[in-house]
Amino acid sequence: MDGIRILGPLEIEGHQGIPRLDSYRQRAVLGLLALNADRVTPMESLTDAVWDGEPPATARSQIQICVSALRRIITGSGCPAAIETRASGYRLVIGESALDSTRFDELVAQARTYENSGNLTGALGALRLALGLWRGTTLADVPSSRIQRIAYQLTERRVAAELSRFRIELVLGRAREIIPDLQAHVDTHPLWEEAYGYLMLALHRCGRSAEALEVYRRARTTLIQQVGLEPSEELRILERAILEGGANLPRPSLFEPARRAG
Repeated sequence: MDGIRILGPLEIEGHQGIPRLDSYRQRAVLGLLALNADRVTPMESLTDAVWDGEPPATARSQIQICVSALRRIITGSGCPAAIETRASGYRLVIGESALDSTRFDELVAQARTYENSGNLTGALGALRLALGLWRGTTLADVPSSRIQRIAYQLTERRVAAELSRFRIELVLGRAREIIPDLQAHVDTHPLWEEAYGYLMLALHRCGRSAEALEVYRRARTTLIQQVGLEPSEELRILERAILEGGANLPRPSLFEPARRAG
């Protein structure tokens, strides 16, 4: 896909190839412009992001030099994007299908439409395509704390999409297949209760109720230690249902919408 990719290390791609961005400043400037695609990013935001709140006296001129270089790189690669100068800063102009984060949001919205119409297979397919766009942490090669705080909003949307995928897989009766992915998910995102609930349901449905209860104990310990909270009522209801033999197990939709503890 020709365009700019930020769902992982920053990449520019056009019909002329994939140029390297060896300059950290260039990656930081383009990364923030991409996070604010089709909106004006003020010069002050760019300087604060590149120098993490401590810009030098020459920051403005250095940003201008970075933008000039980025324009040459984008044009030379044939990437369908452009950086426009505005009175207060710069604006990245890029087609919706040429920015992977926008494409991700489009596919997630498509999945929601499919699910609302009862097409769970279509919803699952759209979610898999959306999640397949991710190549790692958002802007992994731009460790600016200010940029990463903004980028974390994308990470939260990725987690929500993953949880939607797990929920649909459970509804479709694919508990056994998703247990390894769920186990990896709770290791990576230990404060998202939905994943614990889905893992408990999947294990119980596969005849592994003792392991499901152990997952609840792990969730409770993690939540108390890290955010000082007991598990949600939904998770406690699920634990009681499993303890009572599973006759009144809640449906996976009980855990919607996705939320992070704390």
